[in-house]
Amino acid sequence: MPFYIQRRVDPRTVQTLAEFIDPKEAHRVAREYNNSDPTALHYVSRVPCKAWREQINPQVLSESDISSLSAAP
Repeated sequence: MPFYIQRRVDPRTVQTLAEFIDPKEAHRVAREYNNSDPTALHYVSRVPCKAWREQINPQVLSESDISSLSAAP
């Protein structure tokens, strides 16, 4: 299961910066991010942010496509 480095500037702003398989490597890189960017908190998470999920797994069907499918006989 992958590990993600998150960047939090304030309670409502979270970005996923990177994905790792090795948790030790993820924590090491998160510490490097914290040392180089003191304006934000960088931490390891098991869940990426919404934008990362949408970028990696874009929706195949739009809402109008789903509506037209449900309206079909």
